[in-house]
Amino acid sequence: MLRSACERQLELIGEAMGRRRDQHADVFDRVDDGRAIIAFRNRLIHGYDSVDSSIVWDVITRKLPLLDNTARRMVEEL
Repeated sequence: MLRSACERQLELIGEAMGRRRDQHADVFDRVDDGRAIIAFRNRLIHGYDSVDSSIVWDVITRKLPLLDNTARRMVEEL
């Protein structure tokens, strides 16, 4: 259940990045790995049967904190 919840939240982040790309390209361009975030979302949704849990965990522990820092910095700039 925890894995499913984590994957769902990553899917939502990827979906939000896709919308930023389509609606606010200037914001999207300021996020490192924006395209990789969207690609990861697509993999989770469409390749769910071949998702490697160690990769998901790596994204959560190493990549997500970087995205969080970027988002917080952008909010502070508003």
